[in-house]
Amino acid sequence: MIKRDKYLKQLIDAKENGFPKVITGIRRCGKSYLLKEIYRQYLLSENIVETNIHVIELDDDRNIEYRDPIKLGSHVREICSSSAMNTDMKDMNITLCIRSFEKCTCLYIDENVELEKLGISVGKLYEKAARAGVEPVGSHFVQYDRLDDEAKFSMRTCLPVADRTGEDTVEISEDRCLHLNFKGGFSKVSDAHQVINKYAQENNIRLSARAYEVYNKDISVDVYYCLE
Repeated sequence: MIKRDKYLKQLIDAKENGFPKVITGIRRCGKSYLLKEIYRQYLLSENIVETNIHVIELDDDRNIEYRDPIKLGSHVREICSSSAMNTDMKDMNITLCIRSFEKCTCLYIDENVELEKLGISVGKLYEKAARAGVEPVGSHFVQYDRLDDEAKFSMRTCLPVADRTGEDTVEISEDRCLHLNFKGGFSKVSDAHQVINKYAQENNIRLSARAYEVYNKDISVDVYYCLE
């Protein structure tokens, strides 16, 4: 296999940014090979299920209807929806386990739960840590509480730090949680919540109304649901 490390890295770095990727080049320079061989092998090495890798060749007369961008968009959305709903936990190489949420001391900000304002606290926390001269010692995470009551639902963004105490910090730990390391990307973490809740229901595991999402540098998310 001919390596294209520079271009492969660009694809990997932009994988979760939510935008289409356009690869251009002269005829027979290796554009299709980059996608259909090199990038495909990378996806398989990341435990992406092969049946969830779809290739639509628009120069094939069998796909002529998808040269219409409206039909192509509809077809792609249908594929994505079907893959998300029909891929079972075994095929996704997903493993759930009971484990603790390790004790940590965190800077925190209670989120305004209005949708348009979610997520703005992460940058503020890192800025706050830098101004205070404290070192982050782990990935930032979100704590959800009262998931069973929309009126009382709350959300807190936290950043683990070293050598810091005070009113702007909180100590967090949980003894027993149902845990899943989700590798589907930040934007699809809701799929992990569906998997956990389905698994708990099928195995008679009683979940509490508190959950955590830990956002890791490798774009995976550790999702914890506290047990009753």
